[in-house]
Amino acid sequence: TSSLGKIEMSGYDSTKLTSMVEKVTAGATSALGSIEMGGITSTEISSLTLNIQVSVSNSVSSINMDGLDINNLNDQLSNVIEKGINSGKSTQPPKILEILPLDETVYEKNPTYTFNSSKKGVIQYQGDCLSNQYLAEVGDNTIQFNLSSFGRYENCSIKVVDKNGNVSNTLNIHPFSLVNEIKTQNQIFINPINNHSYEFINNAVLWEDALQFAEESGGYLVVIDDQEELNFLWEYFKSYFENKENVPWISLTDKETEGEWRYASGPKKNQIADFTSWANGEPNNLNDEDYAVMHWQRGNGDFFDYPRTFLRPYIIEFDNGFEEKTNVIDSNILLSDNLKCSVNTSVSSFSYLDNNKDVASFKGNVYQYV
Repeated sequence: TSSLGKIEMSGYDSTKLTSMVEKVTAGATSALGSIEMGGITSTEISSLTLNIQVSVSNSVSSINMDGLDINNLNDQLSNVIEKGINSGKSTQPPKILEILPLDETVYEKNPTYTFNSSKKGVIQYQGDCLSNQYLAEVGDNTIQFNLSSFGRYENCSIKVVDKNGNVSNTLNIHPFSLVNEIKTQNQIFINPINNHSYEFINNAVLWEDALQFAEESGGYLVVIDDQEELNFLWEYFKSYFENKENVPWISLTDKETEGEWRYASGPKKNQIADFTSWANGEPNNLNDEDYAVMHWQRGNGDFFDYPRTFLRPYIIEFDNGFEEKTNVIDSNILLSDNLKCSVNTSVSSFSYLDNNKDVASFKGNVYQYV
């Protein structure tokens, strides 16, 4: 923008400046939709658009041209910068990014899939993965596929087309299989240091919902007390979210007082956090980000702050752990008329087999059947 004053060409003078500023602003804004790099969500696009607007405004003041009195053009330039931003947005294609992928094996014909879109638009489905949901909003969107039959799905993808006909990048959905089997419970890991147990819930929800669902499950949204606990969670759960966008919510928020991060659940509820592991440059409160996630991008599980509109999975923590007890369970328990399970006398090795498929699990000392 500041270089516009250095142009030397026939017919170009200060009267053409406002038009050129508008074109520069529009071009830079439009190009944001063509960025090809991982992790660019609607939040980053909005931030970059604002950066362009501020940068152009600041640069205009440094323009030097014969016959130009910049003070007389301030209001006019402000208007054309805003006009350029809107013009650039109108030609900017939507940017879509996978947030919560499908598992490689799914067990229901209506699995959910979460993606982020930088613009509103109509969702276009390609391949065998169809859905009755056709409208994409700015931010995270969760759609439910309608799968027609069991088998392998390898050609699924989606696009978003905005109201101006701009077409987004293609989001190819990783191949997966729909199988006619009973799904096993989520795997639960015990931390031998504190005897707490942890479960990764691979379902994208708002932070407030994660907080509620965790408590309804008999635990609480994970409270990370120290580096050892963070290392444990990273070691056992990184396969769920490493190099992906489905990073899990944790029990940290500064929604009440900006910059004052408190635990929202568990035995330290409402207390100021006595341990944090923020990634470099975090928390940055970009677009009012008041909730924390474990992330992989700048460290092994270090924290990022995210806005409340994002949908992410979460980790539940259970205080009681798995207590080792013996001789408390008969080896054949009648569960229903024709259903029996064989268990060991040790709680920690409990299992229930049906046609050689493990379809039971436990939390603490409570058995759950599916």
